[in-house]
Amino acid sequence: MGFYGPNTPNIYNDWLAGNSVTVGVKANYFNVNDYALEKWQTDQVTKPDTRVDRYFYDSTNIDVVQDLFKKQALSGVIPLRLGDADNVQDRYEIMAYASEPRSKALGGVTAVVGFAPQNLQDQSVWPPDPYLGNNYSTHPWHSAQFRFTNAHEKNYWKTLMIKFGFTPNP
Repeated sequence: MGFYGPNTPNIYNDWLAGNSVTVGVKANYFNVNDYALEKWQTDQVTKPDTRVDRYFYDSTNIDVVQDLFKKQALSGVIPLRLGDADNVQDRYEIMAYASEPRSKALGGVTAVVGFAPQNLQDQSVWPPDPYLGNNYSTHPWHSAQFRFTNAHEKNYWKTLMIKFGFTPNP
């Protein structure tokens, strides 16, 4: 292992897999030009975080997932508990600051096993991009469904409803 990991165990495998039986359709709405997902990827590579508190995994054996995530805070070393799907305990803090994922952001890749792909750059979903390079890479297109009006994003919401088996209003 070098400076850039992985230096932590893979806690993402099958996380919440039990919930999959209740899901009828899984869709991956992606924009490979999303500027925020590129920044997310850089953040993930540089984990564990050391900007405010120093997060670390207290073992050199990353092949076995154990409750060995910790953070060094002003008050001392604080153990972080993984918990499980019913009791997440510190899992989200660990995912945000300490544990390195083994994949790219789902919204930045075109194919995810078991997920129906939907390219957000398809103009039947998003309207033409009027910004800079016209490649959906500027800030407004990250979470565009929440940044623009419902009328502007009507095709997005219609596509989403159809993908999940609902009949949208005409």
